[in-house]
Formats: sequence, structure tokens, C-alpha cells
Amino acid sequence: MGLLSGKYLDGATPDNSRKQLLGGSMGRETDAARSAIKGYVGIARRHGLDPSQMAIAFTLARPFTTASIIGASRMDQLKTAIDAAYVELSDEVMSQIADVHRAHPMPY
Repeated sequence: MGLLSGKYLDGATPDNSRKQLLGGSMGRETDAARSAIKGYVGIARRHGLDPSQMAIAFTLARPFTTASIIGASRMDQLKTAIDAAYVELSDEVMSQIADVHRAHPMPY
């Protein structure tokens, strides 16, 4: 639903977003999830990364990942997702992602 993109932070619901079209986040937006998302989006912003690309690049960096499933509903989102294949996350970014994960291991 694009939660890791950061577009829903602080209660925002962009026009024509899945959240708006579906009338909610299907229970995925818990207090713990919102806190984890703020942490992940904060990492991306501090390092000049697009939050969506950081999330996709993280999945692609995992040795057990055979495919990273995306959910683009617009061409600009598809381009962002495809370009994530060229994003390499530094050790510092990976360490900070691990810190957020440890703080919020099961946010949903």
C-alpha cells in the first residue's frame, strides 16, 4: 500500500492513493507500524535516498530474496521501483535499518 514510501506519515492520505481508494490501510497502520515507518523514512531522508527505493534495495540485498514484489499504480512509481535496482545501501544505512527493525520487529 506504499506505507514505506512515507506518503502517509502524520495522518496524510494523498488523493487517489490506495489508502483513500480502499478507505483505510486494512489494519496495517498500527502505532508500532507508524513508528517503524518514521524510523525507516528518516534513515532514507538522512542519506538522500528515496524511501521506496531504499525499501526495495533492502529486499534485493537480502541473499534469500528471489524476487522483490512491487505495487506501482502509476508510471512514476514504476520508474522509482525499477531504478531501485541501481541503489546500493551503505553499511551505515544497513546498520540503521537493523536498529529500527530491532526496535520494531513485528509492527503489524
